[in-house]
Amino acid sequence: MKFILVCLIVFCFVPVTVAQATEITCGTLVNEDIMLDTNLDCRELNSNGLLIGENDITIDLNGYTIAGDASAQAGIWDDGHSGITIKNGSIYGFSVGLLLRNSEDIAIEHLTMAHQAWESIYIEHSDDVRIEDIQVSLVYEASGNETSGVVLFGVEDAKLQDVNAEGSFYGVLSLESKEVKVIDSSFADIWSVGIRLVKNRDALLENNRVVGVGPADCYSAIDVVGEASHHVQIKSNTLAECGFGIF
Repeated sequence: MKFILVCLIVFCFVPVTVAQATEITCGTLVNEDIMLDTNLDCRELNSNGLLIGENDITIDLNGYTIAGDASAQAGIWDDGHSGITIKNGSIYGFSVGLLLRNSEDIAIEHLTMAHQAWESIYIEHSDDVRIEDIQVSLVYEASGNETSGVVLFGVEDAKLQDVNAEGSFYGVLSLESKEVKVIDSSFADIWSVGIRLVKNRDALLENNRVVGVGPADCYSAIDVVGEASHHVQIKSNTLAECGFGIF
């Protein structure tokens, strides 16, 4: 019994090395999974919020907010990485809330986006994109910018579900993209077009609700543009208060 007790005491005092957490400030280059434990206020720093520097990164805002203004490009920015997850918090201000280019395997979920000067979410030349449970509030009339909830440019295989945008020029603008699905989403107080597809292939718009600010200002609830647009399915949507329902 005495031998066991001695061993236990020795064991209790063996040093343990604990990895230090990444210090997260405005402009941090994120090279590992992070979880915020406070708000990031970048408004007086003319700084991007966070920059992604590696593959397979999860940024968990953990209920907190990254705040900026239009002098800074993006709340969270990525170029050329895969396996990116951004979730659980708010992004306020900035020119663009989330800006991702040349990326793949992207999950964006459970976010509130407010008062971006241009796009809340902008994704370019990327594949395998999932955007779910996003609340967007924009102020097109006050800013005069052609604000958008979500812009996809040259994206393949994107699914937008439960995206709710209010007050924007475009709710969703998808350019030269393929296999884009917008489902179970809502776009209110739209100033131009709720969902605009330009040169899209194999798109599905289903069970969405689009309400414009009025027929004199909202051009169309759904707009499909370009001779290269093919195989676009539009099913079970509720459309109101625009000059055209589907154009």
